[in-house]
Amino acid sequence: MPPQPAVERYRQQLQITEANLHRHHRSSRRLVAVRMLLFLAAGYLLFRGYWSAHPSNLWIILGWLMAVAFLVAAAAHEWIQQTIQRQLIERRLYRRLIARVDRDWAELGQHTDSKQGFETLDTADDLDLTGDRSLFSWCSLAGTHAGRHVLFEQLTSYADSSTIQERQNAVRELAPQHEIRQRLMMQLWQLGSSPVSLEEFSEWAATPRVQNRWLGRLTWIGPMILLSGVAVLFAAISLNLSSAVAWIGVGLSTMGLLINIFLVLGFVGVLHNAFKRMTTHHELESTCQQLLESIVQLQPSSTLLQELQTSLCDPASKKSAVVALAKLRWPMRLAGLRLHPTLYILFLVFQICLLWDFRIYEWIERWRAQYALEVPRWLASIGKLEAILSASAIKDEYPEWSTPDFDLPVGVLFQAKRLGHPLLTDRVRVTNDLKIDEARPLLLVTGSNMSGKSTLMRAVGVNVALSRIGSPVCAEKCACPPLEIATSIRVRDSLADGVSFFMAELKRLRQVVDAVRQSYEEHKRRSLVILDEILQGTNSQERQIAVSHVVKTLHDLHAIIMVSTHDLQLADIDGFSNNSQIVHFREHFEDRDGQSLMLFDYRMHPGIAPTTNALKLLELVGLGNSSRNPAKNQVEVERSID
Repeated sequence: MPPQPAVERYRQQLQITEANLHRHHRSSRRLVAVRMLLFLAAGYLLFRGYWSAHPSNLWIILGWLMAVAFLVAAAAHEWIQQTIQRQLIERRLYRRLIARVDRDWAELGQHTDSKQGFETLDTADDLDLTGDRSLFSWCSLAGTHAGRHVLFEQLTSYADSSTIQERQNAVRELAPQHEIRQRLMMQLWQLGSSPVSLEEFSEWAATPRVQNRWLGRLTWIGPMILLSGVAVLFAAISLNLSSAVAWIGVGLSTMGLLINIFLVLGFVGVLHNAFKRMTTHHELESTCQQLLESIVQLQPSSTLLQELQTSLCDPASKKSAVVALAKLRWPMRLAGLRLHPTLYILFLVFQICLLWDFRIYEWIERWRAQYALEVPRWLASIGKLEAILSASAIKDEYPEWSTPDFDLPVGVLFQAKRLGHPLLTDRVRVTNDLKIDEARPLLLVTGSNMSGKSTLMRAVGVNVALSRIGSPVCAEKCACPPLEIATSIRVRDSLADGVSFFMAELKRLRQVVDAVRQSYEEHKRRSLVILDEILQGTNSQERQIAVSHVVKTLHDLHAIIMVSTHDLQLADIDGFSNNSQIVHFREHFEDRDGQSLMLFDYRMHPGIAPTTNALKLLELVGLGNSSRNPAKNQVEVERSID
């Protein structure tokens, strides 16, 4: 039996989650009514038992039984509410997984603003790597900011072949492990939904001490005097010593008590703020423990997953997260004693006698001193894990996509079979075969408007970026080396800065050339350069000279160059014919039921474009020389997919 498609599993799990949510919501409403009835019944019975004209032990017993039942119902209701919160997060996760496959951008956009907290790069903007309807928005399953940050960095930054291969191996390993992947993603989303983020926890861990070390030692004086006085008083009473000894015990106890009260009142504000931050981290610490328990269950064979598991969960390492958080668990719980309604009296006794807050604060300070520098490393490991989970979900959802190979045939720079744009749905995506040789590293793409030139070039750039995270790419087969990416596609003028469109183009080209030169001369990295409708802001003759110079410079820097143009004469200028592969996209027009239809097949054909469509488009919108009535001349565009 063939494996079940991932999207069908997602839909089944979503149905189960929604059914469970409905059941728990119904139980929650019932428990609200039960709690109210039990509370009223307990109050009525206890009132009758203690304060009625005829008190009865039976009413008192029944009243306390109702009170206990109320507490049990309250605890059950709290558990159901927590379960509902987890299932709401689970429903969001499955909806996002389904939206990824369906390219439902409205649902995908609800996950996160992919630009938030990140510097938007020109290349990322040109290729839709970030922002709305972007590669980042589509492929990210990160539940934490740390995961989103790592994924953003991997998509937009160069990675060498060994790094990418390590990520690919980790992705291959996790892709078939559906249950563990979804459990990890669920726990990471719960972590991201915590009132306190991992970044806030890291900031808290690195916060300087509130309390002076010498003051911390002085806080032991009051409790020691108080305990000594209690011991003397107890000895005087039990051993029947003189009253003078007893009064010494009373005096010491009173002195210690006054010192403790003075310190509590003097530092109550400072300690309150410190403990407020500590107690808000308790839920985060609990969720982290559940995540680490799941990571421990992994039995990784890939190097990257082994490193991440060791960094987070190695019980033999004193610097691992699992060891550190185990040490933090008890002080965090004891710090929350002040918030517990039934144990608050006990807290007050401890506070007055032992300066409880100072004791717990010192305990947690020792933990922070030991592990503050390790928390950023844990965050980085969690972020890398989320990037792997995002890529492995893609491999699971698209088993027909290919993991890029770095072993290219001699003389080949890039080769792909049935290459498509991953952000398009399967229904509308058109694929093409592409091969770029060392002898002809320039791909000159010609063709009419809307025929698919830019989509082809963006498909190459987006798939190169996607390969960096270890994900398969949208191709039946793909082989390419690790590449830097430099682009000039969405160039904008600026009236406020006094920059014309042509000057903006020149500045962008300068940035592209400088980036390619730096990559090659300093790091010996080859670049993929994508130039869309280069130098539109000048006349044809000057454009040909300028383009020839730019392309020659990039060629000397061993770049793979893709240039789209409407200027068909570019193919004839010096340096292009010998070093370029010239291809084109085309369209044709048909009249159907009195309407002119412009049809595209979005297939790449060899050679220069034989047709143009600008004048025909003018005619279709009523701006040409046609005698037809523009109001009746409706323009329609159709895809003709073979």
